[in-house]
Amino acid sequence: LGEHGVLHNNREGLERLGRALGFRWDEETPFAAGTMFWGRTAAFAALTRPEAGAIEFEPEMGRIDGTLAHALERAMGAVALSSGHTLRFEL
Repeated sequence: LGEHGVLHNNREGLERLGRALGFRWDEETPFAAGTMFWGRTAAFAALTRPEAGAIEFEPEMGRIDGTLAHALERAMGAVALSSGHTLRFEL
């Protein structure tokens, strides 16, 4: 489970993605740290909408937090929740 403060570093990207893909998030929205997770494809259907294809990622120069790619990584929980699915984290 990722640390909540990390969401703040990606606020701009999360807001942009939320508007484009129709999900809501807040500082308490859980996300899988390291992007190693599994889920039902239906939970991530928003990522297949035409507007998702219009999202342009900026070049990522190294592993700098706060890029749109990092925001998308941290948005997976919010995307799944917005589709009516639940989250379960196990270690």
